[in-house]
Amino acid sequence: MPALRILVIGNHILGDNKIAQELALRLPKGSQVEFSSDADEALNKIRLFNPSAVVLNFSMALLRIDGEMFINILIKQKHLPVIAFGRIASSHQTAQRLGARKYMVRSSDPLLSDHFYHMLADELQNLSSPAAPMQPARAVPARPAPPPPRPAIRSPGLPPLPSRPMPAPPAPATAAPPPRKDGPIELIAIGSSTGGTEALSVLLHGLKPPLPGIVIVQHIPAMFSKLLANRLNEECPLSIKEAETGDKVEPNHVYIAPGGKHMTLQRTGSGPLTLDCTAGPPVHSCCPAVDVLFDTVADLVGDKALGVILTGMGRDGADGLSKMRARGAYTLGQDEATCVVYGMPKAAFDQGAVCEQLPLPDIAAAITRVANNK
Repeated sequence: MPALRILVIGNHILGDNKIAQELALRLPKGSQVEFSSDADEALNKIRLFNPSAVVLNFSMALLRIDGEMFINILIKQKHLPVIAFGRIASSHQTAQRLGARKYMVRSSDPLLSDHFYHMLADELQNLSSPAAPMQPARAVPARPAPPPPRPAIRSPGLPPLPSRPMPAPPAPATAAPPPRKDGPIELIAIGSSTGGTEALSVLLHGLKPPLPGIVIVQHIPAMFSKLLANRLNEECPLSIKEAETGDKVEPNHVYIAPGGKHMTLQRTGSGPLTLDCTAGPPVHSCCPAVDVLFDTVADLVGDKALGVILTGMGRDGADGLSKMRARGAYTLGQDEATCVVYGMPKAAFDQGAVCEQLPLPDIAAAITRVANNK
């Protein structure tokens, strides 16, 4: 079997560099494997390394570079065979439509990891047949295929992406909340949990200045929140840090709540928004909690805020997002088809807290549109 040159494009935070290490042990003798966690860096490595195939975390496939989806650049411009992988089984159809040779489900179960690496190595060696049709992932147990899709609730003008059907929200007990008034957005507040580190990577990659300040609560242990912030800061166009008490919320800056501390906003008079990060009792069994942040955003920022709820288990953030919407804030939710766990976004959607529900790859564009009043 001839030696291969493989480029793995993924996310350090999610341990995708482990894939490169494992492939190096399993591919034919003399094979070379490189890893990149950034799209621009990956394009430079393609030019220098000249890989025979690419292994791509599908969360990065739909990133746009100069208006073109990253996976299209790899396949149509660079003429590279791509094997995509991810946590969501239903992404297979989208990967196939975009031209990936294969989509493989990477299970979170560590007992299945070795099997995944072996299967991936086998698929790469089978790529010598360029016209081989893409087949569904078969080795790693995954969630059942979704029912036939219907269009997501989405903004006009964005390209259609498949989505599972959304349950209609129950009729509100009170009058519908007022729409957000015209005027600039002062703050973007985001909440996420299970699957959120990957979702935040996709979202923040798609955001570019100028934007108002962004505050994020991700359910994460204290030892990892700083690592998450540092890694995202290296990969994304915005300035990203772990939040600290006293931080002034500045445009084009992102503040991630420290693990084990609730994050709230403060403001004196007409002065700038500042952050307070303080340990406190868990809310929804979580600290930091999304509801704690969203409550203060509703109180201090009102209709000049934009709220976003991403993948996660449970219902943290649903009540706070409802409060934000009642104060006139615009709100976005991630759709079921692109969630690792459709818990938090579903709870918010079901109680009418979400103005617009979108696939994850469309949320960055929606944030930019709302923030710029377009």
